[in-house]
Amino acid sequence: MVTEVSEDKHLARGARLAAQLRYARNHVPHYQSSLPAAITAANAFDVLRAMPVLRRQDVHANRPRLWSAAGDSTLWRTVRTTGVTGNPVEVAVDIAAQEAERDALDRHVTGLVPHLAGSGYSVFHLTLHASARTRAAGFAPARLVKWNLSRAWRQPDERFSECLREVDGHVVTAMPSVTAALVERVRGVRPALIVLSGEPFAESLRDRARDVFGCPVTSMYTLAEMGIAGVECGTSGGYHVSDDVVVELLDGRVTMTSLTNRAMPLIRYETGDRASLDHHPCSCTRRESLLRLTRTRSVRLLTRDGERRLTSLDIAKLFAQLDVQAVALAEEFGGVVVRYRGAELPATTTSAVTAAIRGLLGPSTAVDVRRAETVGTTGEVRLALREPDPEALAAWARTRLREVPGVRAATLTGSVLSLETFTRYSDIDLTILVDDENDPRWRDLAQSMHQHVTSLRVNVSTPAALADAPLVRARLLAERHPVLGELTDIVWPTTEEVAAEARFWAHDARAVLWTQATAPRPPADPVRIAWLAARFSLDGLRYRYLAHGARSTAAADMLAMAAAENAPAFDAVRAALDTATERRPPRAGESRRLLTAALSTVDWMRRGLGGAR
Repeated sequence: MVTEVSEDKHLARGARLAAQLRYARNHVPHYQSSLPAAITAANAFDVLRAMPVLRRQDVHANRPRLWSAAGDSTLWRTVRTTGVTGNPVEVAVDIAAQEAERDALDRHVTGLVPHLAGSGYSVFHLTLHASARTRAAGFAPARLVKWNLSRAWRQPDERFSECLREVDGHVVTAMPSVTAALVERVRGVRPALIVLSGEPFAESLRDRARDVFGCPVTSMYTLAEMGIAGVECGTSGGYHVSDDVVVELLDGRVTMTSLTNRAMPLIRYETGDRASLDHHPCSCTRRESLLRLTRTRSVRLLTRDGERRLTSLDIAKLFAQLDVQAVALAEEFGGVVVRYRGAELPATTTSAVTAAIRGLLGPSTAVDVRRAETVGTTGEVRLALREPDPEALAAWARTRLREVPGVRAATLTGSVLSLETFTRYSDIDLTILVDDENDPRWRDLAQSMHQHVTSLRVNVSTPAALADAPLVRARLLAERHPVLGELTDIVWPTTEEVAAEARFWAHDARAVLWTQATAPRPPADPVRIAWLAARFSLDGLRYRYLAHGARSTAAADMLAMAAAENAPAFDAVRAALDTATERRPPRAGESRRLLTAALSTVDWMRRGLGGAR
């Protein structure tokens, strides 16, 4: 059964469906033998009904054959399901489908909040997925920003709320489990609209979000494989089916056909959800029948107060966002117990899970997050580094180095020692002092250690070789987190040594920053640009203050001294660090300003060297 629409709209959709089916027959190998030669607007739905259902296992087995042989694949974007109900599905999405999804979102948003139409508003998609990349795209009609909150989440509640005020007056989209976590922490944040999608949710969460954020709350029926499949009817409940998909109900099972995506057309794709179709005319301005979901891919259910609900799928999706493997969900001793596999969770991850569950089941719910089993140490450090733990890193490195002949000392330095400066682009610096840095064994050792720790940079040197590296010596002595031995042969650099190195460094730093700042196109990754600007700015400040006798190299101390001196472009340097650490999202057109601020900091440092002792 195909969802009913008006006759004119049905004919228009038939024409679009016919065009999609003809394209699939001509350009997609998987469909070339299953579609007839004659496909018209009049027979398109009959042709569709005669085709086999496409299931998840079919997508896995035939994914290369589902790609279009036409079109510019360099412009395609890959989307991926969470995989909580089995192996994840990856789908290529072309530009036209991406634009159609943006337009559908804009129509829904501006229909609910008319004053946003033509205002250049932003849509912030908030996620707690630790490995998700914060990014921004300046497309009309709205600027789209994906913001990974997993690093901002580490801040105290008041500071976290300050970070979230970036969304004031704009639109927020989020999965209900993320929203449930946010309502337990944020206060004073005022977006224009909250859009829930990606999971089922109870009305109690909508009410709570409306109270906390002080704005309307709506929902959309979305799938990673299809984009926006339906938008909520605020009058009658349920979802009005998107113009960009054809929905069929086969014994209540929801199957969909995309009318926009030609990079990887999914025809009669079975979603795993179940629904019913309400044929009664809707009382809102849209007269189509309503799709009402009766069951999604949820399994076991926990409830509170007869209404609040929590399914094992909700937890699985939340854990997928946090890159943690959930094992079991149960009610024990009047509370909820969630068990997981793998390394011990960082405290901020546990607090996110706890807040999400309480947001869904009520603030008084007792939550216990436990490891389900004990596993070996191999590979655990990689997970733990999403929230760096210098003690754990040092213990791991100590175990690897303790019995290695020729190692005199080893220490950790750099941003891994501070959550305030650690970013997804930061290297984890481990410096190993040896007797002979040319011994080929060190290359094998570094390679072996790097396989177990993401972003590890193993620096092998001798005390004599460090004589020509004043900043490295200063950082080794000022920031060291000991692993093995003592740095007794390392001497604090003189101000003259620092000033001499700073002059050479400034020349190279300016060249890199100038090239980036004058590039003809905006950067593809503004967060990485912010990290670059912050890194050069902080090193410039280190050189300045070391050349004037300072005995610290910590980023917090550098920023405090720069603020006290009213350093040029200091606010932009601070903004670069906040963006690089994802405590705030990138702002429109900001990358060049941050690079220019870094250039100003380098020049200010260089000018100040004349007075160095």
